Amino acid sequence: MPHYQRTFKYEVLSPHGPVDSAQAVSAVVPARDGQVGVLAGRAPLAAVLGAGSLGFQRPDGSVREYFVSGGFAQVHDGTLTVLAEQCLPAAELDLQTAWDELQRARAAVAKGAGRIARFDAELEAVRRKFNMVQRLVRRKGRTA
Repeated sequence: MPHYQRTFKYEVLSPHGPVDSAQAVSAVVPARDGQVGVLAGRAPLAAVLGAGSLGFQRPDGSVREYFVSGGFAQVHDGTLTVLAEQCLPAAELDLQTAWDELQRARAAVAKGAGRIARFDAELEAVRRKFNMVQRLVRRKGRTA
């Protein structure tokens, strides 16, 4: 069976400016209500981003991966556009830093009972970031 090679354009933007723009064979977007797969020719889509791994498989077989949290994703006219409030390249994520963020978020939840909804959302985002970093460390055999 031949490999799927139809491509589409993707763009990733953050409040700090453009992050990445290229062609991809497939993408996985962490929508708030679950992961969304994107291939060339996908029907139009608008989704609220959750927190998690945003990944792109490039035509050469390489993979680009980012941790994103908050924002929107849109597929329109054959282009996937991701507007992320937070966007960090997977290569820049560090296990110890992610663990420290998770501990700070847990402590904030414990202290701020009056603002539980906001703290719960922050805790979930850093929990997903930590889980992503753990997965990357196991996959690559890299140390923190």
